[in-house]
Formats: sequence, structure tokens, C-alpha cells
Amino acid sequence: MEKMFQLYLQVNAGSLHPYPYAALSADTDRLIHFSDENIAIAKSEESWFIEMDYVPTSRFFPFPLDMLDQWVEEYTGQREYMLVARFTEHRHVTLTYHSPTNEGPKDYHIFEGYPDPRAEELIGRIYSLLEDARRMVWNVP
Repeated sequence: MEKMFQLYLQVNAGSLHPYPYAALSADTDRLIHFSDENIAIAKSEESWFIEMDYVPTSRFFPFPLDMLDQWVEEYTGQREYMLVARFTEHRHVTLTYHSPTNEGPKDYHIFEGYPDPRAEELIGRIYSLLEDARRMVWNVP
């Protein structure tokens, strides 16, 4: 099921946060951050969102966060994660999650050309969703 996210615009020119847009939904505790080159999805307490740096816009967009969660869980075995996707030629994703074999959260990097067919499949799925969201936010056809 898709969740509706409201788009927020960064208005504090002095902000150190690299994301000019943030998207929030009443249906989840996670935020989606957008910059020209990256999209990041994180829990609100792990995110770069500082309310006084952003103002809400009248724009909303649907995002299938539950589907993304399912795909990441199938790949990692974990439901809790942070994701940073970079729009580079290699479609690079960093997944941060707490693996049962680690004492704490760890960054895992996967990208197009990664030597694991499951990672390749996940990259294809993730980028399809994120590229759609990116087009909606930046109004790119």
C-alpha cells in the first residue's frame, strides 16, 4: 500500500543539511530526503530533518514504502534500516542495518555490477521506485 508523503522545502539558506526537500507522512515514522544526487530514507530520529529549517508545501506524492520494506527485508532479513541511494552511473545504495552477527548497525554498500544476483535484483527494484519519486519531487518528466 502506498503512503502519502507531504513535501517540505528547506528554507534556511544557512542549513548544513544537504537535502533541499524532505517528505513526511502521518502513516510512518520515517522521512524521505531528496537532493539532486541522493535520496535518503531514515527514521525521524536518525534523519537530517530539523523542522525550523523546512516549511511544508502543498505538494503530496504517493510512495510504496511497504513494498520497499519488503524488498529490503527479503535481502537483509531486517525490517529496520536506513537507505541512501546515489544517482550515479553505478546506482550505488548504502543500506545501514543491524545484522544479527554485528554488535551494532553497519553500512552495506551494493551497486549495479555487485557480484550477487540478489543485490542486482534489489538495485533494479529500488531504483525504479526512487527514480519515480525523484521525478515527482523535482517535476522532471
